Amino acid sequence: MTIDATNQNGAGNVVVKNKEGTTVIGGDQTATAPPAWCLPIPVSRTKTGGMRSEKGDKVSGGFISETQDAPAKVKEFYESKLKAAATRRKSPATPAARARSTP
Repeated sequence: MTIDATNQNGAGNVVVKNKEGTTVIGGDQTATAPPAWCLPIPVSRTKTGGMRSEKGDKVSGGFISETQDAPAKVKEFYESKLKAAATRRKSPATPAARARSTP
């Protein structure tokens, strides 16, 4: 296992690597394109931080974002994105949900 907390390029990251994958804590997590299923990130954000973990082809994590936008504008942004995503959804996401939705 390696741990790198050298703050390369002022990113403020701690990078932990082992044979199973990589975890990045801190810094701008939006520097790496998020997975397609991830909630969109508002362009108006002023700061972003968080963590991500990569293991094989799987990515998980979370982020914190700050914006000067009014709460109503942020709500409208996410509401429109989530409604658009819901209309594209063809079937329930999990086998258990599919079983519950089958008549």
